[in-house]
Amino acid sequence: MLRQVQQHKRATLASAPRAQRGEAENLKKTHSPDVATIAGQGRLITDEPMSESAQAQASELDRHESVLQRKTAVLVLNWNNAAATLTCLRSLQGDAGELQAVAIDNGSRDGSPDVIACACPDVPVVRLPGNEGFARGNNAGLRWVLERGEYDVVVFLNNDAQISADDVLRAADMVRSDHSIGLLTGKILNPDGRLWYGGGRLRRWRGGVGIIGARRQGRSQCDLAADVTFISLAFAVTRRDVIEHVGLLADEYFFGQEEWDYSLRVRKSGYRLRYEPSIGCVHQSDGSHNNHAPEFVYNSYRNKLIFQQHYLPRWAFPLWRMVFVLYAHTILPRTCIWLRGNRLSPRLLRFCALEALRDHTPGRRIEEADLLEFRQRVKSSERGR
Repeated sequence: MLRQVQQHKRATLASAPRAQRGEAENLKKTHSPDVATIAGQGRLITDEPMSESAQAQASELDRHESVLQRKTAVLVLNWNNAAATLTCLRSLQGDAGELQAVAIDNGSRDGSPDVIACACPDVPVVRLPGNEGFARGNNAGLRWVLERGEYDVVVFLNNDAQISADDVLRAADMVRSDHSIGLLTGKILNPDGRLWYGGGRLRRWRGGVGIIGARRQGRSQCDLAADVTFISLAFAVTRRDVIEHVGLLADEYFFGQEEWDYSLRVRKSGYRLRYEPSIGCVHQSDGSHNNHAPEFVYNSYRNKLIFQQHYLPRWAFPLWRMVFVLYAHTILPRTCIWLRGNRLSPRLLRFCALEALRDHTPGRRIEEADLLEFRQRVKSSERGR
């Protein structure tokens, strides 16, 4: 008894551009035999012997079937903000057969996961028992994807960002067609039209990143595609094989700097980081927290210390740390008044930096409890003034 695979699936192409999807669908329709469906097997069988031409057609059909089984998963991390997450998920609505959004709830206490599941029944919700932060939260989503063989492209998307399904699928096709690309992103705008990201450079010795075009007004800025050394995971596209090669996000970080880490690891693994301005995304930023809250400033410095100890030469980190101590005592309090949107006093900013230095322990990951405990330290410090 001869078998032919005849399932009609809507999914993305593994290596061919989107234009070939219609061709594959037409091929399936043209060569579908008149056969009976075997329930539960997902296959069609026929008792009639096939001619050589029919066997060739079946072989071509199987080739297109394997191509059509590829899909794109979009990971959206939620924490106590169902409204923003739902706006993000709705922006992705379009070709549902090719795109699968996955919501990861980071231990929300406001009923978010139930709200999302009710409003978007086609979106799986991965529920975590507590707030694991950005890296570990997204890693739960990556594990969900890796357990399922149909997804060959993965998209990181902040829940306070919006992007069309078409732009996501075009970005997915770019990483499928060029396997030298390990991470890809597009032009990211603020809601008011100012640039949020137009390319990025990782500054290894300083321990920071430079965002090209940040806060410039106008969609016509940064219109040249280019290789970069830093990509924000607010919106980033990669492939399954890259994740399997590079690994998951580093889980020592609670929030922030894991994208520095992943950008560097992807490049060290021999892949390119690509900025494609034809892909557009809008990002609100600060959708789940206030970047200027003392505990998140403290978290940023803790993360920076983790990153620098990981990637600076062994002899260089003690020297960098000494310079950072001097910076925290002298330059930092004097320059913070020039930081755009800064809401911390010079004294409190220095306190955050020095406490991060005191608490830094190699190999110890940052937990939500550390940030909550630091918040209490800030209150005690303020009362003791």
